[in-house]
Amino acid sequence: MKNTSNPDTLCSVGWICTDSSLFATAKAMLDIEYIDSSIKHDNGDVYSGRIGSVNVVINCMPSPLHSANVMVAAQSMIASRMDIKSLLVTGATSGLVNSDINPGDLIINPLTDRDEDHLESISTQKWSLSQQAAILRREVGNEGRWLSSNFSPAALTSSDPLTFTQRPDAGVTKYPRLHYENLGQDSQNSHRKELVAAKSAPGFNAVAEGFRAGASSRIIADSITALKNFPVDVVIILAAGRCDGSSASLEEYAAANTASYAKELIRGMSDGLTNSIASLRETETIVPPHLDIKVPPFEPQQFPRHGEAVLLVIPTINESKGRFLRKAFEKQKPKGVVMHSVVVPFDSGVGEQPYNEAGVLGAHTRICNALRHLDTPEFQETLVSKGIGTVIVASIENYIQLDNVGRPTDYGVVVIHNATAGETVAGLSWGVTVPPAYVDRARRFGFEGNPNYGRVAVGQVLAAHVPGLDKADWHSVLAGRSRYDLLSDAIGRLTIPW
Repeated sequence: MKNTSNPDTLCSVGWICTDSSLFATAKAMLDIEYIDSSIKHDNGDVYSGRIGSVNVVINCMPSPLHSANVMVAAQSMIASRMDIKSLLVTGATSGLVNSDINPGDLIINPLTDRDEDHLESISTQKWSLSQQAAILRREVGNEGRWLSSNFSPAALTSSDPLTFTQRPDAGVTKYPRLHYENLGQDSQNSHRKELVAAKSAPGFNAVAEGFRAGASSRIIADSITALKNFPVDVVIILAAGRCDGSSASLEEYAAANTASYAKELIRGMSDGLTNSIASLRETETIVPPHLDIKVPPFEPQQFPRHGEAVLLVIPTINESKGRFLRKAFEKQKPKGVVMHSVVVPFDSGVGEQPYNEAGVLGAHTRICNALRHLDTPEFQETLVSKGIGTVIVASIENYIQLDNVGRPTDYGVVVIHNATAGETVAGLSWGVTVPPAYVDRARRFGFEGNPNYGRVAVGQVLAAHVPGLDKADWHSVLAGRSRYDLLSDAIGRLTIPW
């Protein structure tokens, strides 16, 4: 790959790798390699390139590893002409494996200063790796399945023996988990709290220096202590290995996941995503429904009549949707009809973020699962005790339409099925367009086996980047109209099959 930009004009990150396997995976994560970028010197190999629009200088520590070499590399980087403002240190250690941390998991430790003024400056820095770690945590939590999405086609087809996509057969959990230190727990109340070092959290250095820690763990712990006083933003990413030694396949697997997480932090620095409500307010448009809804048929049901009352079944754990549906049905309920409601939580089967036709399929799946559950003795007793004569199941699924629209658009599909009469009605709400950059970022975290079954909701991504934005009703800010108002209008246009 060739150098297409002037390195002096871009933001720069220094990336220190504590062993050669991490160095190889770090190089594979570069989008662009700079010509003649590989340099050998007494303090390890240096390689440079770019991830997104961020310059990256990678330094591999020579063997055997010494904390002094890590410090020399860090000092050289921040003194270089690249004007490096953030440092990333990746390593692997067995000293962090315990009952909660399994081999192959990642431990992320942003070394933010405990001084309040410094924390304020870090949290507002556009190029802060610590800020990106806090955002990433709000986006995906401790789930690490998405890490494989960062393996580039070049890496996947490389003749290099690194097993980027192969998990070892034994000794690791199915998916790596992400463990954070120095990040507060209450992200819902304050984004800033996530940058405050949690004084009550287990001592990161103490764990690394524990009885089972190997030499590399103690060296990394010493490096962490020294790096805390550095004048730049520093993030440490460690892969947990087995205490009895790691196989080559586990080392490669852990190195690939570590480098993938590091790449996501760096790439996030160049995303250019808006981070304030003011800059997003009423920047999007409300648009009419884009198509007629076609719902797959439901299997016929034969519920015995025990009276004249109606049972409304709501197949979701989402309390807001439940309240909304009950209110909408009460509003349209015919005079004299007695209605009871019950919540039966079922998964949609289409991921956290449905796209395109997955919206209708998700609503259909919830209703099908609820109908099967109504055959259980528990609900048969409910039908008798409440005097139920009619069973209605109603489901709402918001989804983002990508196909055949000029701009990604969030719609809500409402499906109402009278299982007793075998009648179904469905309708779409008016839609709200979505900034494509946030959709692209959500899709970067992968899918549940189908490109229309997204793992991470776009609303989750929006709220992670914009303090104070409601992940469930971002529509109110971006388009000036609540999602629930749009859904209410959609139900109002339907004739409920009582």
